[in-house]
Amino acid sequence: MGTLVLPENPIQTFLDAMPMTKEKMIAGLTRSESGAHSIARLGEIRGPEGVRWSLSGGPAAEGGGRYFSAAKNPLKPWFVDTRFREPWGAPEAYINNGDKHTGNMARSFRLGFVLATLLADISGAAQVGTPTLVSIQTPRGATQAFILIKVDNPVASVILFTGGYGALGLKSASSMKWGSEGFLVRSRDKFADHDFMVAVVDAPSDQQQGMAPMFRMSGAHAGDIGALAAYLKKQESVPVWLVGTSMGTFSAARGAIATKGIDGLVLTSTITRAMPEWTLAKSHPEGVASMALEEITVPTLIVSHRKDACKITPAADAPKLSKRLIKANKVEVVWLDGDDPPQSDPCGAKAPHDYFGMEANAVNTIAKFITDNSK
Repeated sequence: MGTLVLPENPIQTFLDAMPMTKEKMIAGLTRSESGAHSIARLGEIRGPEGVRWSLSGGPAAEGGGRYFSAAKNPLKPWFVDTRFREPWGAPEAYINNGDKHTGNMARSFRLGFVLATLLADISGAAQVGTPTLVSIQTPRGATQAFILIKVDNPVASVILFTGGYGALGLKSASSMKWGSEGFLVRSRDKFADHDFMVAVVDAPSDQQQGMAPMFRMSGAHAGDIGALAAYLKKQESVPVWLVGTSMGTFSAARGAIATKGIDGLVLTSTITRAMPEWTLAKSHPEGVASMALEEITVPTLIVSHRKDACKITPAADAPKLSKRLIKANKVEVVWLDGDDPPQSDPCGAKAPHDYFGMEANAVNTIAKFITDNSK
């Protein structure tokens, strides 16, 4: 795949290259030989300060137009204006170093206009900052550490609660003792790519051996979450969302129930069945579903994987959660499907339970709900 390098003025540089000769890069509109009319892969655009953009073709939209999509924000699906379409169908954008398609310069100029507009938006795009390790003091005197990823002009902030015991043992923003393979931890950059300021939470200083479910549901933990949410709102005045997976759903749900300043909730692979040997089995036999979900008022997304074989997070229990969110101003349930073959036990990080092999799909689903409900 080729690489385009964005200078300080990408539009002028692009226009300076027009008209193009066979010795130069050619960008044109042509009918595909197969008649399938697909947008060809343009490759990677590398912007200032290392921002990388991967442009690729997408399926046709109903009623006409194809779109460019990008792995990096803020390039949302961009539909090629139907004014630029040829009578024979959707345009194909391509890069060619030969002379096969040099005949129609008008087509090249039309695509040039589209790409110039595209590059204009990229040149002013929000950029992802270098992750940093931050520690704050909570009201109860504990130290709460987290990885912070800032972006320019964020849509929202997301606090990510990993599963298991929730202890990462953070040494730096890129070094941790445990938990690096967890869905939310390994996907943290993907959340930043959607224009979210990201906080990946470690266990607090007095829970470094791990957070048991009872602590995750405690007032002490809710206070820690509140302190973190307040810190993020001081950084950027945008909505703060709590996102939890597996055991982390206890934390996220507790924060939404008992913490001020929380604007939304996302539960993925939610614990809905307690193991008999757990301390909470008697008081919370249905896990998170036994919590005071009726007190949650913020928009809530419930995500499950249809193939989740973990006994304590069955996808079939998702409607049970939604029915108990009676005061939430919006509730949506999404079942995802498709993955790589499991490489861990059913409740592990490399299984459908943790969205192994489909992280991008899961994050995109979550990001759309957050963005749509943060306006």
